[in-house]
Amino acid sequence: MLDDDLGALLAAAREATVNAAKWSGAGTVSLFAEVEPGAVSISVRDRGRGFDPAAVSATSLAALAYLTLVGSILAFTTYGWLLRVASLPKVATYAYVNPVVAVILGWLILGEAISGRTILAAAVIVALPPLLLPLSLLPCGPLRRGPPSARAPGTATTTPTARSARTRRCGTRPRR
Repeated sequence: MLDDDLGALLAAAREATVNAAKWSGAGTVSLFAEVEPGAVSISVRDRGRGFDPAAVSATSLAALAYLTLVGSILAFTTYGWLLRVASLPKVATYAYVNPVVAVILGWLILGEAISGRTILAAAVIVALPPLLLPLSLLPCGPLRRGPPSARAPGTATTTPTARSARTRRCGTRPRR
């Protein structure tokens, strides 16, 4: 069996060679390997058409600007805010929900088709994470608000100390 590092290197070389042959329009693709003590380097070369900046459409540039501004800056800022105001198990669900939101936006904005297979995949993506969370991370019940005299004995309030006690009582560690 191949060493993991060598296997990864060969897989990367194969992918680079296939991509060069497929997309460059070159008649020939060359693979070069150099072996030195403790190191192996591989390079893939072709004489294809290369990248033509003039072939980039306005739609592609607009998509790049959108991904840079909304997909990176706004999303990262929102994620940072969410980390401050929500529990980590809830924040972690962004990775499952974001692809579904992207599909919906593609349908709304770009008119992309949504097949039954896509709907099924979205349903699985959204439905499975809550089922996979350990029961100790699920909420124990609603927070009660109001003066202490209006609450039933032993119910939680929205104060940080009470929230920590509620969290411990539910079986999870309090956030620091």
